[in-house]
Parts: sequence; structure tokens; C-alpha cells
Amino acid sequence: MARKRRRRRKKAVSAVLSGEEMAALSADAGDASMAGVQPPEIPARFFFRFAVPCFHVEKLDLAKTQALSEAYRLPEFGTLEGAPEFVDLRAGWSETGLGFCLRLTGKRSLPWCRSTRLEESDGLQLLLDMRPSPGVKRATRYCQRFIALPEGKGKSQKAPILETAPVARAKAEPPEIDSSLLEITSKSISGGYQLAIFLPAAILSGFAPEETPQVGFQYYLQDRELGEWTFTAGDPFPFAEDPSLWGQLDFETLA
Repeated sequence: MARKRRRRRKKAVSAVLSGEEMAALSADAGDASMAGVQPPEIPARFFFRFAVPCFHVEKLDLAKTQALSEAYRLPEFGTLEGAPEFVDLRAGWSETGLGFCLRLTGKRSLPWCRSTRLEESDGLQLLLDMRPSPGVKRATRYCQRFIALPEGKGKSQKAPILETAPVARAKAEPPEIDSSLLEITSKSISGGYQLAIFLPAAILSGFAPEETPQVGFQYYLQDRELGEWTFTAGDPFPFAEDPSLWGQLDFETLA
């Protein structure tokens, strides 16, 4: 019998800061103040846990990922801290895998990408947890990290790159994957570029949308010209290694 999928709902935001975390935060701020040091500014996003819908696409593949409509666009919570809206990131899911489409505009120069320096290059990093547990602070075997660059591959250095990378301080590593299954396309657009990324179910550790209809989610987009963006709170927190700081995509179906 086919599983009845949840229908579209409004994007949800729930508080994330526990009493212990608030007490620790206050203590750290007090210690810094007594030492004559200005405490770091706390990003507004730190005080919330973001859970948003990720809508179903029948037989999702790379071509359909490129064509994701406005309904699949993820909100930019960085605007809570005054960040400009340069980023248009869309996400979809199906039993075949996950798709992400990034459209970055506002640029005047070409992206800086090097195949030998992936983490320093302009591009998008995706962090996923197929079995999200809000209190877990170190990555499990269900956590994966992908780095996508709009160019930097091949003799011409113009082909896009999509690679896996370890999550720092992980307490367990996901199974090795066949990187040839990763799919990506890139194209130049006015004032920027567009990336389409398809991650097939076969390479996603623990992906089982019928059993676990959500995924822990964080992205990190960096651009030497425009700056940096994250889905949830960024610096000074260890957003790239601590899954408890990530948000969540809920697998749903458009009405």
C-alpha cells in the first residue's frame, strides 16, 4: 500500500536553545566581559531550529532538478541578520534521491575554483544527516558532506566539480560511495552561475524516506566576491561539524 505523504504546510520555525545552553552562553559572555573582552555577536539564527518542507518530485533526476520551480525554493534565514538575498537554493526529493538547484547572482567577476583546493574555492557545500537527532553534536555514519563547484575540472578548468568530503570530528564515517554516481551541471547566467546537483539514493547513507521522512540539513556557500551564507547559524559556531546546529528538511508533497 502506498504511503500517504504529508501535504504542504507553512515553513516551520521552532526554538532551539535549551536551558543548559542558555546558561552556558550567559556564563561565557559574563567571563568575557569581566576579562575586558567584547563577547562575540550571537547570530539571530542560533536561537531557533529551522524545519522547512522539501517537496516531492516524481522520479527526480538531474534534468528535473534543473527545472525545480519557485515552490521548491528554501528560505534564506540569513535575512534575520541583515544578510542580502543573493542566494536562490531549491531542493526536492523522491525515492530516487535528493536534488538541489542553486542560483547565485550579484557577481561581477568569475568564480574562483581550484580542483586542488576544494574547501577554499567558491562554491556550495551540503551537509546531510539521514537520521537526524537534535542532541547529537558529532557526525554519525548517516552524516555526509558534499562540495560542489561551478567550474575547476578538466583541461579547460571549466567543468563543474562534485566531491564528497569528511565531516570534521565525526565519531563514525559513512560507507564509501561510488563517486561516479554523483551528478552535477553548471551554467553561467547574468551576474553569476547556476548549479544543479543530484544525489542518488544509492550513495545516501541511511536514506529511507518511508521510515525517516526528514533529513538534517546545513549548507555553506562561499564566494570571494559576495561573502558567505549558511542555512542556520554560522560563525562563530562550528556549523560544519556539529549536526545539532543544523536545520531540517521535511519530506512532503505539494497539494
